[in-house]
Amino acid sequence: MSKNILVVDDEPEIALLVASRLRTAGYQVQVAKDGEQALRLVTITKPDLIVLDVALPGMSGGDVCAHLQKDEKTKYIPIIFLTALKTKEDDVRLGFDIGRHTIFAKPFNPQEFLGAVRDALAAQKASKS
Repeated sequence: MSKNILVVDDEPEIALLVASRLRTAGYQVQVAKDGEQALRLVTITKPDLIVLDVALPGMSGGDVCAHLQKDEKTKYIPIIFLTALKTKEDDVRLGFDIGRHTIFAKPFNPQEFLGAVRDALAAQKASKS
């Protein structure tokens, strides 16, 4: 069974690019354009992984993550952050403080990104065993 990934990015070109790469790699992909839509889709699609833009309109990626952390059903979903901002020490700390895997600065290397997706999904599977 293919893993289900939710891509959350307010830039349609980035969301399409990420979704296309993931689909080509064999994943099922849903796309949300903002944090509110992402939270609705999480309850419907129950993703195995979330690719989450840090800077979203309204509810930021950090806010979405904090909301997910409060719910037992969603707190263990791995998240890979994307940011158009230069990756700062605070951004990296955000990712580690909330127990997430990786932060990628846009543009990112597609092979490294897909490797991080595989690693995050493997770590999730291992933690469930």
